[in-house]
Amino acid sequence: MGRKSLMAAIAFGLAGLLLAGAWMALPDPAAWRTDDGYLIQEAYRLGPQVAAATFPGWKPGDVPILLTNGRANYLVNPWPGAPEGRRIPVDGLTVDRLDRLVVPVVANAAIPVNGRTVALVTGKEVLEQLLGGLVAELDMVGGGQAALIRGLLKEGSGRRITPEEYVTVILHESFHTYQIPVLLDWWERLGEDETGRELWRTVYVDPENNRLQNEEGQALREAVQAPDAAGVRSAARRFLQARDQRIAHWQTQLGTAKADLLMEWERMYEWQEGLACYIQAETYTVVRSGYHSLPKVARMPGYTGYQDGPETGRAYQINQISQPVESYAPRERTCRLGAGQALILDRLMPGWQERAATGEPLVEMLREAVEK
Repeated sequence: MGRKSLMAAIAFGLAGLLLAGAWMALPDPAAWRTDDGYLIQEAYRLGPQVAAATFPGWKPGDVPILLTNGRANYLVNPWPGAPEGRRIPVDGLTVDRLDRLVVPVVANAAIPVNGRTVALVTGKEVLEQLLGGLVAELDMVGGGQAALIRGLLKEGSGRRITPEEYVTVILHESFHTYQIPVLLDWWERLGEDETGRELWRTVYVDPENNRLQNEEGQALREAVQAPDAAGVRSAARRFLQARDQRIAHWQTQLGTAKADLLMEWERMYEWQEGLACYIQAETYTVVRSGYHSLPKVARMPGYTGYQDGPETGRAYQINQISQPVESYAPRERTCRLGAGQALILDRLMPGWQERAATGEPLVEMLREAVEK
């Protein structure tokens, strides 16, 4: 298998969550759950509106979804040439239960299947039961995938995943499918992926690095919440100053060439995970413009109507930007800090998404926007 196909099949799969073993104790995890069907329909209905407001080139309504429960894979929106399966009756969706497992684990990711990139999502009930005891394979290699999902879904808060949160998770993974062509080119430019893992093992355990990243997060949150453009620019400049200090720190520690390479890996991860988390945050904004959920979704336990609160919605995600980075897994840092930069670009550079879609680093666009 070539490097590009290997990265797409394995390394990008780690951009979500790769788990094994824990589903063994679950009751009948192979069964299709009706609520999953309604939530996938909700994502398909809402996704085009989110895309129109953010990345119009992304077509979430066309993205196949591979729903896994560990012991069974269900392909939603199959295509000619997809893995063989048996059609099952699901209202409003075309669903095949695959004859053979494509993914024999519980997972959230974006992966290639028979020539198509699909959004891989774990069934809601199964994911809820696993959140308290995730068993993550290659977790250190991937920068803390289990912790990323736990953090995004607020594991430990004593709440179940709300229907709205689950819909945003589906859209998160759907957006990753849109990113893969650019990511393949980015990986090719960066070279050996073992170098990228040094970001987690070397950079993100350094106290000075973490001190400066905490300054970055605080400045980003202040910029996102600033009342006017002048306040946004002032706080964004503080973010860039802290970022430049951190780059200089690593250039002194590792030499310019090595430090610049590691910081480019970081920019890639901020683009990859940060934009997907930005999509989750913006879903709540789009819904407030007049969207009405499917009635069967609105009647699900825990439904809040896409409202912001201490533990849900766009406001929650903004508050998380400035939380101490030491309390998060490495990839979760890039998710939150990247999303913060995207939210600032919304205020300073309308239409920035067109450039971001080609892989332009968020921080470089932010430098330009601040100086305008």
